[in-house]
Amino acid sequence: MIEDVDVRLSALFEEFDSPRDPGFAARVIALAAYDAKVRRARRAAVTLVVREALALVAVLVCFCLLTLQPPGQPVGPGDILPLSSPAMIGVALLALWALVASQNRAAA
Repeated sequence: MIEDVDVRLSALFEEFDSPRDPGFAARVIALAAYDAKVRRARRAAVTLVVREALALVAVLVCFCLLTLQPPGQPVGPGDILPLSSPAMIGVALLALWALVASQNRAAA
């Protein structure tokens, strides 16, 4: 009985010679290449978004600095970026540009 179990176990642990599947290997390699391509594209997109966000913040800070009140004048709630200032026109143009640019990227 023990010998029979030993024979069965040795048959199970023998090396199993499976036929090679070149199609499977090609699919795995193609999937790895696709994954690397997607990672590069995602990294480029994140870099682009971060760069444009920093540029937008810099432009908005510049527009806000243009509207600073001279020293000694009272600052009211609407004095941070008055609607009648040239900086507000710049902010409106910037918002329009952002809207058009985002729609062009969404369509692409």
